[in-house]
Amino acid sequence: MGVMNNRKINFIVLLLWASMLIYFFNMDTEAFVLFLFLPPMIGVLLYFAIRTGYFVLTLFFLLAFIGTAITPAFFFLHKDWYEYSGFNAIRDFNFDIYEFIYIYGYLYFMLILILLFTTILNRIFIKRSKKRINVFTGKKYVTGVNGMSFQSANAISRYLSKRYSMYLVLFIIGILIPLNLYMYTNGIGISTVEPVYKEFKIVGISFYFRNYVAPMIVAYLYFNTSRGLGLTAIILLYAIFVGLLSLSKGNVLLACAPVILFALKDKKMTKFILSGLFFVLLWGAIGWARQFVFLAEVGSLEMIRLILDNIDTELLRESVNLFEIAGQFANRLYGASVIALAHTFSLEDNFSVAIGFFMAQPDELSLIVANDVFGLTPVESVTVGVGMGYLATMILIANKNLFFLGILSLMTGVYLTISEIIVTKYIRRVNIFASIGYASGFFMMFFLINADIYKFYVIVAISIVGLFVVRDRKNFKCTKNQTTTSK
Repeated sequence: MGVMNNRKINFIVLLLWASMLIYFFNMDTEAFVLFLFLPPMIGVLLYFAIRTGYFVLTLFFLLAFIGTAITPAFFFLHKDWYEYSGFNAIRDFNFDIYEFIYIYGYLYFMLILILLFTTILNRIFIKRSKKRINVFTGKKYVTGVNGMSFQSANAISRYLSKRYSMYLVLFIIGILIPLNLYMYTNGIGISTVEPVYKEFKIVGISFYFRNYVAPMIVAYLYFNTSRGLGLTAIILLYAIFVGLLSLSKGNVLLACAPVILFALKDKKMTKFILSGLFFVLLWGAIGWARQFVFLAEVGSLEMIRLILDNIDTELLRESVNLFEIAGQFANRLYGASVIALAHTFSLEDNFSVAIGFFMAQPDELSLIVANDVFGLTPVESVTVGVGMGYLATMILIANKNLFFLGILSLMTGVYLTISEIIVTKYIRRVNIFASIGYASGFFMMFFLINADIYKFYVIVAISIVGLFVVRDRKNFKCTKNQTTTSK
């Protein structure tokens, strides 16, 4: 059965790759060549990451693959979009395909070292368990922890499954929907809109709860259910709801992520494909809907009405090209354009900039990226945010020095191993806390790949504190059971 599932996955991946190859072949020769060679090359690294069975390592390389393997073809296909400076800056890069391959050589070298260093560090600091199962391939290892296996995580009783299903529905209907309505009517958390001032830090609390805490709770509850069609539909409908009221593609991603990731983990390929297709279409639709925020009063019913009234005509024309939507999504993970931009810029005093970045004090780097790399002109009282993502930031800091790039790759391996240790300790408990491990691993890699090193540290710290809470609870249960037995 596992072999058949793997064959099905391989066939689907091959079919998607071939379909996109045909698309690029009809559009641009250089884009076709790049998509012919780069996805298989970087895909090999993703394959080896999956084969290791490490969740964090696999997730990091999955995000890196989407951002760096898919975007080069779109980068060359839409070369007329880019300029010397501005938000689409490429500086002195002139779209020479040989120069681009040379630049990507630095990226590929770094990814190989990250995979190598992380695998070695993981094997040193993470002991395999006797019956451990690769959470991505389903392959059993002759390893385990206290005689437990990952299969136990899915052996939740029918009663508990129904109870968590009820909790999930109540959480979405009773808390998240009212919260989103409140935030929308008060202009909080709407993309491209500056939030109004509210007392008691309501803006910040509601924003971070909806964007980061709520998806973790949804993932936790969903993990402990049977993950049936009804609950899946409710989560995806909520994704439409939060996307419409926030106009945020990131919120759409975080809302759909539990369904997509657990469909992959459960090897339900039909659900994985359909939910992934749903996400891609919704991603494109929300991007299209942002235009109406400028045509109506913020937080008004008029804006929703404008979106719904125009959805049948304009949206279908804009969203029919699934390939372009996939390219837009991949580009959000910082791909080809920022890699080329980072390589063409010569960073002075890169060692001190690196120290500041890893010390979560990236102010100097942020100013360099905005003012010098992208060439944006500072405007008084106006804050402009631009980013390059983690991989491009490492190439920028390395400044074409392969030895320094190797040091940065080792540092990245340390980060991934620390994250893997934390996630593994949650998952190996094989109980309701396992879902916390998956969620924390996702957010750690989400912030790391975005080069938001401060938030990465925050999630790591919170996860470590959570481990002590889980351990204390386990010790408490053991003491209670021993007392009961003695009586």
